[in-house]
Amino acid sequence: SNKGDLAYSLMNLAWVELQTGNYAVGQALAEESAALAREAGNNSVRGFALVYLGGLAFEQGDDVAGNRIFEEVLPVLREQGDKWNLAAALSWVGRRMYAQGNFQQAASLGEEALTMWREIGEQSGVAWMLHNLGYVVYAQEDFAQASAYFRESLALWQEAGCPFGILMVLVGFAVLAISASRLRHAARLFGATNALLTAIGAKLYPLDQATYERQLAALRARLDVGAFAAAWEAGSTLSLEQAIALVENR
Repeated sequence: SNKGDLAYSLMNLAWVELQTGNYAVGQALAEESAALAREAGNNSVRGFALVYLGGLAFEQGDDVAGNRIFEEVLPVLREQGDKWNLAAALSWVGRRMYAQGNFQQAASLGEEALTMWREIGEQSGVAWMLHNLGYVVYAQEDFAQASAYFRESLALWQEAGCPFGILMVLVGFAVLAISASRLRHAARLFGATNALLTAIGAKLYPLDQATYERQLAALRARLDVGAFAAAWEAGSTLSLEQAIALVENR
């Protein structure tokens, strides 16, 4: 139906707003999409819109709104066998668990979502979930597994030609470099990701941005001011390909 098509188009626009950090606009588009999809009787697009709204609430720290949406939508998605929206919902809830320090729950939800993304062959979902799981196992101090997740995620984002996804994962590698005391390398990667995100007009999702800022502060505390500034500056001149090479060459 025309309403269903319009609802779907609005959701595609909402995703763009999420990556550029225009959350209020994204929320308004998704709310309009959910209403149109409901009128059109299009459960799949309505599910897509509601999952987005729940994820957006969690990203912005509104647990009450996020929980309310997911408590309503998760049983319905399971009942409908809507794997795409269910995988997305589990991914967002897993991210929230990670942010709350509930790493075991985050890992189990993440693995369930990853299996679903793989089953339906949604490569961007697989790549995103590997990125999320990389942070979960990093928090559990399994650095080798975190690196393996980030590497697989990076390869998939490269295959998809998605600079935003690539940059999300490069931040993960910067975080791993800090844990390995490769501080100048980490500063170069942070400088690169900061400049390249600005160049494509994108912002990390809020939960990833919080990790970025926390780790950047930890790095600054460990590296002297001059060394940090020089490495950051060197990183900020790199192209996306050169930044990827920093990680691939270790």
